[in-house]
Amino acid sequence: MSRKHRTTATATATKADPADRQLKAQLARGTATGVARAVTAWILDRIGEFLN
Repeated sequence: MSRKHRTTATATATKADPADRQLKAQLARGTATGVARAVTAWILDRIGEFLN
């Protein structure tokens, strides 16, 4: 559908609710934290192998 034919109802229906945006941000932070922990554990494991 071209931009000329879009209605404002469609545009507002796709706009994210503030609670949805907050939840997505919280999930992204949680994912980033989990990845950081996994990478840190992997690095420490490699350092441990190197020292032994």
